[in-house]
Amino acid sequence: DDSTNNATKVTDGIVIEDGEGNQFVWVPVGNISNGEKTENIKLDRYTFADDGTETGQGSNVIEYYYSETLDSEFEKSVSSRGGYYIARYEASENNSKAEVKANASVWNYVGQTEAIEACESMYGTTSYTTTLMNSYAWDTALVFIQKFSGDTDYSKQISLNSKLSDTGTSGDNKLNINDMASNVTEWTTEECGATAGLKTL
Repeated sequence: DDSTNNATKVTDGIVIEDGEGNQFVWVPVGNISNGEKTENIKLDRYTFADDGTETGQGSNVIEYYYSETLDSEFEKSVSSRGGYYIARYEASENNSKAEVKANASVWNYVGQTEAIEACESMYGTTSYTTTLMNSYAWDTALVFIQKFSGDTDYSKQISLNSKLSDTGTSGDNKLNINDMASNVTEWTTEECGATAGLKTL
């Protein structure tokens, strides 16, 4: 519908919604075509030049103090399915349960461990696997956005809002994925050896 820009192709940002109204966008991996061009998107950690040009880093990255090894089960899942889902919006909270809905208050001031627990228990079932995003999924989503949104240096985008906004209201929307650059700092599963803690993006 209009809220998804009537996306009809994966390269437009296909949105799915569960029975509770949580929304997710498919991030494709492999040789992806929109009918006009074909791009190869590889699940990887990337560095991005000032113009947005990406360079893959491989499956075991140690960059300064930051490091993460690609989870083999996640890698197998992405390979067999040709991609993965990403939350369309930043998380909001409903009775200590994570939700992914528009126009909701962002779940703010949450620690990395709590974020992991909230993501993994979102559905409370073994039928679905939900996790906190890893750095490979984050970087690959940026590559997808840059290849198909027309914003070839989105990886260098700064926040569009000067104060905290509800989910999906900052104007930072690329291929139906909201607020990757804007609103709040995001946790990933990447480790930071410098502080014996974990990195935010």
